[in-house]
Amino acid sequence: MIRRLAIALTLVPFLVTPTRAHLNSPNVYLEEAVGPWPAISTVQMPPAVPGEARVEIKLYDLHPGEPVHVRFREIPPAGDDAAPPWVDATPLSADASSFIAPMPLMRLGVWKARLEVSGARGTGTIDIPVAATMPPSRSMTPSLILILATLSSFLLVTATLITRALSRDVYTAGRPVKPRTTTIITWVTAAGFLGVLGMHGLAWRHFNDLLAMRTSRSMRAIVTPTAGPLVAGKPGELDLRAVLGKGRQVEDVAPDHGKMMHAVVVKVPEMTYFLHAHPRMVEPGQFLLTLQAPEAGRYEIFADVLSSYGVADTLTSFVDVGPGDATRATSFPDPDDSDTVTKPIGDAATSGTTYDIGSGLTMRRVSPAGTTIPASTLADLGFELDGPDGKPVDALQPYMGMAGHLLILRDDRVVFAHVHPMGTVANRMSMPGAHAAMSPEEHAKAMASMASRIEGARVSFPFGFPSPGRYRLFVQVKYQDAVRTGVFDVDVR
Repeated sequence: MIRRLAIALTLVPFLVTPTRAHLNSPNVYLEEAVGPWPAISTVQMPPAVPGEARVEIKLYDLHPGEPVHVRFREIPPAGDDAAPPWVDATPLSADASSFIAPMPLMRLGVWKARLEVSGARGTGTIDIPVAATMPPSRSMTPSLILILATLSSFLLVTATLITRALSRDVYTAGRPVKPRTTTIITWVTAAGFLGVLGMHGLAWRHFNDLLAMRTSRSMRAIVTPTAGPLVAGKPGELDLRAVLGKGRQVEDVAPDHGKMMHAVVVKVPEMTYFLHAHPRMVEPGQFLLTLQAPEAGRYEIFADVLSSYGVADTLTSFVDVGPGDATRATSFPDPDDSDTVTKPIGDAATSGTTYDIGSGLTMRRVSPAGTTIPASTLADLGFELDGPDGKPVDALQPYMGMAGHLLILRDDRVVFAHVHPMGTVANRMSMPGAHAAMSPEEHAKAMASMASRIEGARVSFPFGFPSPGRYRLFVQVKYQDAVRTGVFDVDVR
Protein backbone atom coordinates (compact mmCIF):
# COMPACT_ATOMS: atom_id res chain seq x y z
CA MET A 1 0.00 0.00 0.00
CA ILE A 2 2.77 2.39 0.93
CA ARG A 3 4.67 1.59 -2.25
CA ARG A 4 1.61 2.43 -4.35
CA LEU A 5 1.28 5.70 -2.45
CA ALA A 6 4.89 6.61 -3.21
CA ILE A 7 4.45 5.84 -6.91
CA ALA A 8 1.31 7.98 -7.06
CA LEU A 9 3.06 10.89 -5.39
CA THR A 10 5.96 10.61 -7.81
CA LEU A 11 3.58 11.09 -10.74
CA VAL A 12 1.76 14.11 -9.28
CA PRO A 13 4.28 16.78 -10.37
CA PHE A 14 4.13 15.48 -13.97
CA LEU A 15 0.41 16.20 -14.12
CA VAL A 16 1.14 19.92 -14.04
CA THR A 17 1.69 21.28 -17.53
CA PRO A 18 4.28 24.06 -17.54
CA THR A 19 3.61 27.13 -19.66
CA ARG A 20 6.09 28.83 -21.93
CA ALA A 21 6.83 32.49 -21.31
CA HIS A 22 7.02 34.73 -24.35
CA LEU A 23 9.01 37.89 -23.96
CA ASN A 24 9.36 40.93 -26.09
CA SER A 25 12.60 42.86 -25.95
CA PRO A 26 13.88 42.66 -22.33
CA ASN A 27 15.92 45.82 -22.84
CA VAL A 28 14.88 49.17 -24.28
CA TYR A 29 16.56 50.58 -27.40
CA LEU A 30 15.88 54.04 -28.80
CA GLU A 31 17.68 55.68 -31.71
CA GLU A 32 16.45 59.26 -31.44
CA ALA A 33 18.21 62.63 -31.42
CA VAL A 34 18.34 64.42 -28.08
CA GLY A 35 17.73 67.93 -29.35
CA PRO A 36 20.67 68.73 -31.67
CA TRP A 37 22.56 65.59 -30.58
CA PRO A 38 22.06 62.40 -32.66
CA ALA A 39 22.15 59.50 -30.23
CA ILE A 40 21.16 55.95 -29.44
CA SER A 41 20.01 55.16 -25.91
CA THR A 42 19.85 51.78 -24.19
CA VAL A 43 18.21 50.78 -20.93
CA GLN A 44 19.46 47.40 -19.72
CA MET A 45 16.76 45.99 -17.48
CA PRO A 46 17.49 44.11 -14.23
CA PRO A 47 16.39 40.47 -13.90
CA ALA A 48 13.87 41.42 -11.21
CA VAL A 49 12.28 44.39 -9.46
CA PRO A 50 13.49 45.87 -7.12
CA GLY A 51 16.70 46.05 -9.10
CA GLU A 52 19.06 48.43 -10.82
CA ALA A 53 18.80 49.15 -14.53
CA ARG A 54 21.69 50.65 -16.51
CA VAL A 55 21.09 53.59 -18.82
CA GLU A 56 23.60 54.19 -21.60
CA ILE A 57 23.60 56.89 -24.28
CA LYS A 58 25.98 57.05 -27.22
CA LEU A 59 26.33 60.37 -29.04
CA TYR A 60 27.04 60.17 -32.76
CA ASP A 61 29.21 62.67 -34.68
CA LEU A 62 30.68 63.99 -31.44
CA HIS A 63 33.87 65.81 -32.46
CA PRO A 64 37.09 64.92 -30.62
CA GLY A 65 37.51 67.22 -27.65
CA GLU A 66 34.05 68.77 -28.05
CA PRO A 67 32.72 69.62 -24.58
CA VAL A 68 29.41 68.02 -23.69
CA HIS A 69 27.49 67.53 -20.47
CA VAL A 70 25.09 64.59 -19.99
CA ARG A 71 22.69 64.44 -17.04
CA PHE A 72 20.24 61.76 -15.99
CA ARG A 73 17.10 61.74 -13.87
CA GLU A 74 14.79 58.86 -13.07
CA ILE A 75 11.08 59.64 -12.99
CA PRO A 76 9.13 57.13 -10.84
CA PRO A 77 5.53 56.10 -11.57
CA ALA A 78 4.35 58.79 -9.13
CA GLY A 79 5.62 61.52 -11.47
CA ASP A 80 8.12 64.37 -11.51
CA ASP A 81 7.28 65.56 -8.00
CA ALA A 82 8.59 62.28 -6.56
CA ALA A 83 11.74 62.18 -8.73
CA PRO A 84 15.22 62.50 -7.22
CA PRO A 85 17.59 65.28 -8.34
CA TRP A 86 19.58 65.20 -11.58
CA VAL A 87 22.86 63.25 -11.56
CA ASP A 88 25.75 63.46 -13.97
CA ALA A 89 26.18 60.51 -16.30
CA THR A 90 29.64 58.95 -16.29
CA PRO A 91 31.61 58.82 -19.57
CA LEU A 92 32.99 55.45 -20.54
CA SER A 93 36.77 55.24 -20.47
CA ALA A 94 36.79 53.12 -23.63
CA ASP A 95 34.47 55.43 -25.57
CA ALA A 96 34.35 59.15 -24.86
CA SER A 97 31.06 59.49 -26.77
CA SER A 98 29.19 57.05 -24.49
CA PHE A 99 27.80 57.85 -21.04
CA ILE A 100 26.20 55.61 -18.42
CA ALA A 101 24.10 56.08 -15.30
CA PRO A 102 22.45 53.65 -12.84
CA MET A 103 18.64 53.63 -12.63
CA PRO A 104 17.27 51.97 -9.48
CA LEU A 105 13.81 50.50 -10.09
CA MET A 106 12.42 50.11 -6.58
CA ARG A 107 8.80 49.36 -7.44
CA LEU A 108 6.68 48.00 -10.27
CA GLY A 109 5.13 50.43 -12.72
CA VAL A 110 5.98 52.70 -15.65
CA TRP A 111 9.12 54.78 -15.09
CA LYS A 112 10.86 57.30 -17.32
CA ALA A 113 14.57 57.61 -17.94
CA ARG A 114 15.13 61.33 -18.62
CA LEU A 115 18.35 62.27 -20.38
CA GLU A 116 19.65 65.79 -20.96
CA VAL A 117 22.56 66.59 -23.28
CA SER A 118 24.02 70.11 -23.40
CA GLY A 119 26.96 71.72 -25.14
CA ALA A 120 27.89 74.34 -27.72
CA ARG A 121 25.23 73.03 -30.13
CA GLY A 122 22.46 73.56 -27.61
CA THR A 123 20.50 71.52 -25.05
CA GLY A 124 18.13 68.63 -25.63
CA THR A 125 16.05 66.37 -23.38
CA ILE A 126 14.41 63.04 -24.04
CA ASP A 127 12.19 60.72 -21.96
CA ILE A 128 12.45 56.96 -22.40
CA PRO A 129 9.54 54.90 -21.01
CA VAL A 130 10.69 51.98 -18.86
CA ALA A 131 8.10 49.40 -17.81
CA ALA A 132 9.15 47.67 -14.60
CA THR A 133 6.97 44.57 -14.52
CA MET A 134 7.07 41.13 -12.99
CA PRO A 135 9.34 38.76 -14.93
CA PRO A 136 7.48 36.04 -16.85
CA SER A 137 6.98 32.74 -15.06
CA ARG A 138 9.56 30.18 -16.04
CA SER A 139 8.67 26.57 -16.60
CA MET A 140 10.48 23.81 -14.74
CA THR A 141 12.92 21.68 -16.67
CA PRO A 142 12.19 17.92 -16.78
CA SER A 143 15.30 17.21 -14.72
CA LEU A 144 14.20 19.62 -11.97
CA ILE A 145 10.69 18.13 -11.93
CA LEU A 146 12.20 14.64 -11.56
CA ILE A 147 14.50 15.73 -8.71
CA LEU A 148 11.69 17.46 -6.79
CA ALA A 149 9.33 14.52 -7.30
CA THR A 150 11.97 12.07 -6.07
CA LEU A 151 12.77 14.13 -2.98
CA SER A 152 9.08 14.62 -2.15
CA SER A 153 8.42 10.88 -2.48
CA PHE A 154 11.43 10.05 -0.32
CA LEU A 155 10.29 12.50 2.36
CA LEU A 156 6.74 11.12 2.41
CA VAL A 157 7.81 7.47 2.46
CA THR A 158 10.36 8.15 5.22
CA ALA A 159 7.81 10.00 7.39
CA THR A 160 5.26 7.23 6.84
CA LEU A 161 7.68 4.42 7.74
CA ILE A 162 8.81 6.23 10.87
CA THR A 163 5.21 6.75 11.96
CA ARG A 164 4.39 3.11 11.28
CA ALA A 165 7.41 1.94 13.29
CA LEU A 166 6.58 4.19 16.23
CA SER A 167 2.94 3.08 16.28
CA ARG A 168 4.01 -0.57 16.52
CA ASP A 169 6.04 0.21 19.63
CA VAL A 170 3.16 1.93 21.43
CA TYR A 171 1.57 -0.12 24.21
CA THR A 172 -1.75 0.48 25.88
CA ALA A 173 -2.25 -1.32 29.25
CA GLY A 174 0.56 -3.69 28.40
CA ARG A 175 -0.88 -4.64 25.03
CA PRO A 176 0.56 -3.61 21.64
CA VAL A 177 -1.51 -1.56 19.25
CA LYS A 178 -3.49 -3.68 16.80
CA PRO A 179 -2.21 -3.88 13.19
CA ARG A 180 -5.39 -2.18 11.97
CA THR A 181 -4.78 0.75 14.30
CA THR A 182 -1.19 0.98 13.04
CA THR A 183 -2.45 1.16 9.47
CA ILE A 184 -4.96 3.88 10.37
CA ILE A 185 -2.27 5.95 12.11
CA THR A 186 0.02 5.54 9.09
CA TRP A 187 -2.62 6.66 6.60
CA VAL A 188 -3.68 9.61 8.77
CA THR A 189 -0.06 10.74 8.98
CA ALA A 190 0.39 10.44 5.20
CA ALA A 191 -2.87 12.30 4.55
CA GLY A 192 -1.89 15.04 6.99
CA PHE A 193 1.49 15.42 5.32
CA LEU A 194 -0.11 15.68 1.88
CA GLY A 195 -2.74 18.10 3.20
CA VAL A 196 -0.16 20.47 4.67
CA LEU A 197 1.91 20.25 1.48
CA GLY A 198 -1.15 20.96 -0.66
CA MET A 199 -2.27 23.90 1.49
CA HIS A 200 1.17 25.47 1.22
CA GLY A 201 1.13 24.99 -2.55
CA LEU A 202 -2.33 26.52 -2.96
CA ALA A 203 -1.45 29.44 -0.70
CA TRP A 204 1.72 30.15 -2.67
CA ARG A 205 -0.14 29.94 -5.99
CA HIS A 206 -2.92 32.24 -4.76
CA PHE A 207 -0.38 34.78 -3.49
CA ASN A 208 1.56 34.66 -6.76
CA ASP A 209 -1.60 35.11 -8.87
CA LEU A 210 -2.77 37.97 -6.65
CA LEU A 211 0.60 39.69 -6.90
CA ALA A 212 0.62 39.30 -10.68
CA MET A 213 -2.88 40.76 -10.99
CA ARG A 214 -2.03 43.79 -8.85
CA THR A 215 1.46 44.59 -10.08
CA SER A 216 1.73 43.36 -13.65
CA ARG A 217 -0.03 44.11 -16.91
CA SER A 218 0.79 40.66 -18.22
CA MET A 219 -1.94 39.87 -20.73
CA ARG A 220 -3.15 36.78 -22.48
CA ALA A 221 -5.24 36.26 -25.57
CA ILE A 222 -8.48 34.36 -25.95
CA VAL A 223 -8.91 33.43 -29.62
CA THR A 224 -12.13 31.92 -31.00
CA PRO A 225 -13.13 31.34 -34.65
CA THR A 226 -16.36 33.24 -35.31
CA ALA A 227 -17.73 30.81 -37.94
CA GLY A 228 -16.45 27.36 -37.08
CA PRO A 229 -13.01 25.75 -37.49
CA LEU A 230 -10.51 27.28 -39.92
CA VAL A 231 -9.80 25.48 -43.19
CA ALA A 232 -6.70 25.95 -45.36
CA GLY A 233 -7.21 28.18 -48.39
CA LYS A 234 -10.41 29.78 -47.09
CA PRO A 235 -10.59 33.10 -45.22
CA GLY A 236 -11.64 32.74 -41.61
CA GLU A 237 -12.34 35.28 -38.92
CA LEU A 238 -10.92 35.06 -35.42
CA ASP A 239 -12.32 36.82 -32.37
CA LEU A 240 -9.23 37.91 -30.41
CA ARG A 241 -9.75 39.26 -26.91
CA ALA A 242 -7.03 40.77 -24.75
CA VAL A 243 -7.67 39.94 -21.10
CA LEU A 244 -5.98 40.55 -17.76
CA GLY A 245 -5.92 38.48 -14.59
CA LYS A 246 -8.84 36.06 -14.44
CA GLY A 247 -10.41 37.18 -17.70
CA ARG A 248 -11.11 40.89 -17.29
CA GLN A 249 -11.05 42.44 -20.76
CA VAL A 250 -8.46 45.15 -21.38
CA GLU A 251 -9.95 48.61 -21.84
CA ASP A 252 -6.86 50.81 -22.14
CA VAL A 253 -5.62 50.42 -25.74
CA ALA A 254 -3.72 53.16 -27.59
CA PRO A 255 -2.66 53.36 -31.26
CA ASP A 256 0.89 52.47 -32.26
CA HIS A 257 1.94 53.53 -35.77
CA GLY A 258 -1.70 54.26 -36.47
CA LYS A 259 -2.87 50.73 -35.56
CA MET A 260 -4.70 49.52 -32.48
CA MET A 261 -3.02 46.12 -32.68
CA HIS A 262 -0.15 44.53 -34.61
CA ALA A 263 -0.68 40.78 -35.02
CA VAL A 264 1.92 38.34 -36.33
CA VAL A 265 0.82 34.85 -37.34
CA VAL A 266 3.46 32.17 -37.98
CA LYS A 267 3.09 28.50 -38.94
CA VAL A 268 4.89 26.44 -36.32
CA PRO A 269 7.35 24.98 -35.83
CA GLU A 270 8.87 25.40 -39.31
CA MET A 271 7.89 29.09 -39.77
CA THR A 272 7.05 28.63 -43.45
CA TYR A 273 4.17 31.12 -43.35
CA PHE A 274 4.27 34.66 -41.98
CA LEU A 275 1.44 37.19 -41.69
CA HIS A 276 1.69 40.73 -40.32
CA ALA A 277 -1.87 42.01 -39.93
CA HIS A 278 -3.73 44.71 -38.06
CA PRO A 279 -7.00 43.38 -36.61
CA ARG A 280 -10.03 45.63 -36.47
CA MET A 281 -10.97 46.70 -32.96
CA VAL A 282 -14.66 46.10 -32.23
CA GLU A 283 -14.43 47.51 -28.73
CA PRO A 284 -11.49 48.14 -26.39
CA GLY A 285 -9.79 44.80 -25.92
CA GLN A 286 -11.77 42.92 -28.59
CA PHE A 287 -10.42 42.53 -32.13
CA LEU A 288 -11.34 40.68 -35.33
CA LEU A 289 -8.48 39.07 -37.24
CA THR A 290 -8.87 37.64 -40.75
CA LEU A 291 -6.66 34.64 -41.54
CA GLN A 292 -6.46 32.67 -44.77
CA ALA A 293 -3.81 30.07 -44.03
CA PRO A 294 -2.20 28.41 -47.08
CA GLU A 295 -2.00 24.92 -45.56
CA ALA A 296 -3.22 22.84 -42.66
CA GLY A 297 -1.34 22.85 -39.38
CA ARG A 298 -0.81 24.82 -36.21
CA TYR A 299 -0.27 28.57 -36.24
CA GLU A 300 0.94 30.78 -33.41
CA ILE A 301 -0.32 34.34 -32.94
CA PHE A 302 1.77 37.15 -31.44
CA ALA A 303 -0.29 40.30 -30.91
CA ASP A 304 1.21 43.61 -29.74
CA VAL A 305 -0.99 45.98 -27.73
CA LEU A 306 0.05 49.38 -26.41
CA SER A 307 -1.51 51.21 -23.45
CA SER A 308 -1.83 54.96 -23.04
CA TYR A 309 0.91 54.73 -20.38
CA GLY A 310 3.40 53.34 -22.87
CA VAL A 311 3.38 49.75 -21.61
CA ALA A 312 3.57 47.35 -24.54
CA ASP A 313 2.30 43.79 -24.11
CA THR A 314 2.61 40.81 -26.43
CA LEU A 315 -0.33 38.39 -26.32
CA THR A 316 0.15 34.86 -27.61
CA SER A 317 -2.17 32.07 -28.63
CA PHE A 318 -2.48 29.12 -31.03
CA VAL A 319 -5.00 28.29 -33.72
CA ASP A 320 -5.33 25.04 -35.69
CA VAL A 321 -6.18 24.98 -39.39
CA GLY A 322 -7.76 21.96 -41.03
CA PRO A 323 -6.99 20.50 -44.50
CA GLY A 324 -8.17 22.38 -47.57
CA ASP A 325 -6.92 24.12 -50.71
CA ALA A 326 -3.28 25.23 -50.81
CA THR A 327 -3.95 28.93 -51.46
CA ARG A 328 -3.47 32.12 -49.50
CA ALA A 329 -4.95 35.59 -49.41
CA THR A 330 -4.25 38.03 -52.26
CA SER A 331 -6.03 40.96 -50.63
CA PHE A 332 -6.42 42.07 -47.03
CA PRO A 333 -8.89 44.19 -45.02
CA ASP A 334 -6.07 46.62 -44.15
CA PRO A 335 -3.75 47.88 -46.95
CA ASP A 336 -0.80 47.61 -44.55
CA ASP A 337 -1.40 43.87 -44.02
CA SER A 338 0.91 41.45 -45.82
CA ASP A 339 2.01 37.81 -45.78
CA THR A 340 4.63 35.57 -47.32
CA VAL A 341 5.40 31.89 -47.80
CA THR A 342 9.01 30.86 -47.35
CA LYS A 343 11.34 27.94 -46.61
CA PRO A 344 11.63 26.24 -43.19
CA ILE A 345 13.97 27.81 -40.68
CA GLY A 346 17.54 26.68 -41.25
CA ASP A 347 17.08 26.19 -45.01
CA ALA A 348 19.92 27.34 -47.26
CA ALA A 349 17.60 29.86 -48.97
CA THR A 350 17.20 31.79 -45.71
CA SER A 351 20.56 31.17 -44.03
CA GLY A 352 22.69 33.46 -46.20
CA THR A 353 23.01 37.23 -46.53
CA THR A 354 20.69 37.56 -49.56
CA TYR A 355 17.03 36.68 -50.01
CA ASP A 356 15.07 36.50 -53.26
CA ILE A 357 11.83 38.40 -52.68
CA GLY A 358 10.48 37.90 -56.19
CA SER A 359 9.58 40.36 -58.95
CA GLY A 360 13.31 40.70 -59.59
CA LEU A 361 13.96 42.14 -56.12
CA THR A 362 16.62 40.93 -53.70
CA MET A 363 17.15 41.92 -50.07
CA ARG A 364 20.63 41.88 -48.61
CA ARG A 365 21.76 41.79 -44.98
CA VAL A 366 24.58 44.33 -44.92
CA SER A 367 25.28 44.46 -41.18
CA PRO A 368 26.53 43.13 -38.94
CA ALA A 369 29.19 41.26 -40.87
CA GLY A 370 29.88 37.60 -40.19
CA THR A 371 27.82 34.45 -39.88
CA THR A 372 27.11 34.78 -36.14
CA ILE A 373 25.96 37.64 -33.91
CA PRO A 374 26.96 37.95 -30.23
CA ALA A 375 24.18 37.77 -27.66
CA SER A 376 23.41 40.59 -25.19
CA THR A 377 25.23 43.12 -27.38
CA LEU A 378 23.67 46.05 -29.22
CA ALA A 379 23.80 45.32 -32.95
CA ASP A 380 22.94 47.42 -35.99
CA LEU A 381 20.83 45.10 -38.14
CA GLY A 382 21.06 46.66 -41.59
CA PHE A 383 19.30 45.57 -44.80
CA GLU A 384 19.20 46.89 -48.37
CA LEU A 385 16.76 46.30 -51.22
CA ASP A 386 18.26 45.69 -54.67
CA GLY A 387 16.44 45.95 -57.98
CA PRO A 388 16.57 43.61 -61.03
CA ASP A 389 19.85 45.24 -62.12
CA GLY A 390 21.52 44.24 -58.85
CA LYS A 391 21.79 47.83 -57.67
CA PRO A 392 19.99 49.41 -54.71
CA VAL A 393 16.53 50.72 -55.58
CA ASP A 394 16.06 54.48 -55.73
CA ALA A 395 14.16 54.84 -52.43
CA LEU A 396 11.89 53.00 -50.06
CA GLN A 397 8.39 54.20 -49.29
CA PRO A 398 7.08 54.86 -45.78
CA TYR A 399 5.56 51.74 -44.26
CA MET A 400 3.27 52.87 -41.44
CA GLY A 401 5.39 56.00 -41.15
CA MET A 402 8.75 54.23 -41.00
CA ALA A 403 11.40 52.85 -43.34
CA GLY A 404 10.58 49.31 -42.26
CA HIS A 405 9.57 46.87 -39.56
CA LEU A 406 11.55 43.92 -38.20
CA LEU A 407 9.89 40.92 -36.55
CA ILE A 408 12.24 38.57 -34.70
CA LEU A 409 11.51 35.00 -33.55
CA ARG A 410 13.81 32.43 -31.97
CA ASP A 411 13.41 28.91 -33.32
CA ASP A 412 11.63 27.79 -30.12
CA ARG A 413 9.44 30.94 -30.26
CA VAL A 414 10.24 31.81 -26.66
CA VAL A 415 11.78 35.11 -27.81
CA PHE A 416 9.70 37.48 -29.93
CA ALA A 417 10.40 41.14 -30.72
CA HIS A 418 8.87 43.81 -32.94
CA VAL A 419 11.60 46.33 -33.75
CA HIS A 420 11.50 49.65 -35.61
CA PRO A 421 14.34 51.72 -37.11
CA MET A 422 14.20 53.87 -33.99
CA GLY A 423 14.36 50.83 -31.70
CA THR A 424 11.93 48.96 -29.49
CA VAL A 425 10.14 52.04 -28.14
CA ALA A 426 6.77 52.79 -29.73
CA ASN A 427 7.11 55.93 -31.86
CA ARG A 428 4.53 57.98 -29.95
CA MET A 429 6.29 57.36 -26.65
CA SER A 430 9.56 59.10 -27.59
CA MET A 431 7.84 62.43 -28.13
CA PRO A 432 7.32 65.17 -25.51
CA GLY A 433 4.31 64.38 -23.33
CA ALA A 434 5.01 60.70 -23.76
CA HIS A 435 2.47 59.53 -21.22
CA ALA A 436 -0.43 61.51 -22.64
CA ALA A 437 -2.55 60.23 -25.50
CA MET A 438 -1.75 61.95 -28.80
CA SER A 439 -4.47 63.60 -30.83
CA PRO A 440 -5.01 62.41 -34.43
CA GLU A 441 -3.35 65.59 -35.69
CA GLU A 442 -0.30 65.07 -33.46
CA HIS A 443 -0.05 61.44 -34.50
CA ALA A 444 -0.21 62.36 -38.23
CA LYS A 445 2.49 64.97 -37.72
CA ALA A 446 4.74 62.49 -35.90
CA MET A 447 4.26 59.89 -38.64
CA ALA A 448 5.09 62.44 -41.35
CA SER A 449 8.22 63.49 -39.47
CA MET A 450 9.46 59.90 -39.33
CA ALA A 451 8.62 59.28 -42.98
CA SER A 452 10.74 62.25 -43.98
CA ARG A 453 13.83 60.47 -42.58
CA ILE A 454 13.68 57.64 -45.13
CA GLU A 455 16.65 57.86 -47.48
CA GLY A 456 17.69 55.42 -50.18
CA ALA A 457 17.19 51.67 -50.15
CA ARG A 458 18.69 50.86 -46.75
CA VAL A 459 16.99 50.34 -43.41
CA SER A 460 18.61 49.45 -40.08
CA PHE A 461 17.32 48.40 -36.68
CA PRO A 462 19.11 48.70 -33.30
CA PHE A 463 18.59 45.54 -31.26
CA GLY A 464 20.37 43.27 -28.81
CA PHE A 465 19.51 39.56 -28.92
CA PRO A 466 18.74 38.55 -25.31
CA SER A 467 20.03 34.96 -25.49
CA PRO A 468 21.88 32.54 -27.78
CA GLY A 469 20.03 30.46 -30.36
CA ARG A 470 18.86 30.46 -33.95
CA TYR A 471 16.62 33.37 -34.87
CA ARG A 472 14.44 34.09 -37.88
CA LEU A 473 14.23 37.72 -39.01
CA PHE A 474 11.25 38.94 -41.04
CA VAL A 475 12.28 42.28 -42.57
CA GLN A 476 9.45 44.34 -44.07
CA VAL A 477 9.80 47.39 -46.30
CA LYS A 478 7.51 49.10 -48.81
CA TYR A 479 8.50 49.59 -52.45
CA GLN A 480 6.37 50.40 -55.50
CA ASP A 481 3.26 50.50 -53.29
CA ALA A 482 3.71 46.91 -52.08
CA VAL A 483 5.07 45.50 -48.83
CA ARG A 484 8.18 43.36 -49.46
CA THR A 485 9.30 40.80 -46.89
CA GLY A 486 12.81 39.42 -46.61
CA VAL A 487 13.53 36.34 -44.47
CA PHE A 488 16.91 35.73 -42.80
CA ASP A 489 18.08 33.12 -40.31
CA VAL A 490 20.94 34.09 -38.01
CA ASP A 491 22.87 32.29 -35.28
CA VAL A 492 23.35 34.15 -32.02
CA ARG A 493 26.05 33.00 -29.61
